[in-house]
Amino acid sequence: MGYSQVKKQPNHLATTDSAMLERIPHLILLLLGLLVASWAQAGSRLIDPEGLEALRQQAGNRLVILDARAREAYLKGHLPGARHLSALEAFSREDGTNLLPPVNRLQALLRARGVSNDSVVVLYDNGENYLAARLLWMLDVLGHEDNRLLNGGLYSWRAAGMPLEEGEPPAVQGDNFVPSVQPERLATKLTVRLAMENPALLLLDVRSPQEYAGEKKLPDVPRAGHIPGALNLPWTRNLVGEGELGPIKPREALRSLYGQLPKDRRIITYCHLGGHSAMAYLILRELGHDVAVYDGSWYEWSHDPRLPAATDGE
Repeated sequence: MGYSQVKKQPNHLATTDSAMLERIPHLILLLLGLLVASWAQAGSRLIDPEGLEALRQQAGNRLVILDARAREAYLKGHLPGARHLSALEAFSREDGTNLLPPVNRLQALLRARGVSNDSVVVLYDNGENYLAARLLWMLDVLGHEDNRLLNGGLYSWRAAGMPLEEGEPPAVQGDNFVPSVQPERLATKLTVRLAMENPALLLLDVRSPQEYAGEKKLPDVPRAGHIPGALNLPWTRNLVGEGELGPIKPREALRSLYGQLPKDRRIITYCHLGGHSAMAYLILRELGHDVAVYDGSWYEWSHDPRLPAATDGE
């Protein structure tokens, strides 16, 4: 199945230039749009454009659509009625990292975009999926119950021939969202350190095989390698075409991909800094696993010289 056991981060949350959309052939966009249907039919939190339009009718004014892309891309064209909340903005902190900020700050951001406890929230990005997935994970941590992801984001929306709006919708009054934090969805450095000795926990590294093996080191981390004992399954393998853009694969393909992961072990996902691991979190929850995200990921771990690092199959 392909598992291997072998301060400041704004660029890692930067969205793909919207001009790339114009370079994707119409036929490819159409095919990508058709592939997301298997999730909609399975009744998951991954929805397709048609499912979103049906949701508008069902949820009415409880529906809140959030665009996770950069503001410039949002203003050039977004889903009708969508409000802007970039992943970079949501996860920026005064200490310069892109970790989960204090709850009261996130509460204010969500209230200002009309989110209530009974809202149905749909998130999307250009088609990377991980930007929207990180906001979905954030909402899960905050205890918001009904969160969905538009599979394939703007790519799938355009493939279905759906309209876009420009500019910004009218301002909304801050609503009454009250967080109820779910700590089991968030793993800390201590949680992960203990997981190394706990057979009931499993670490899953979703970075590239080169980063995992210590053959490649990004410039903002002092050490290469991975957390000892972690398995490796690159995040790109979740996407149709296994590139960096496109819809998430159909459910059955992912059941096969993750089929050897035991259901009786709690999984902690990590990547470079929490974005791609949030997409793996969403998929694994869809497949029935108990999952948390180590938000600090390799960036935090590698900066602590007291913590061990492994390379290759260690």
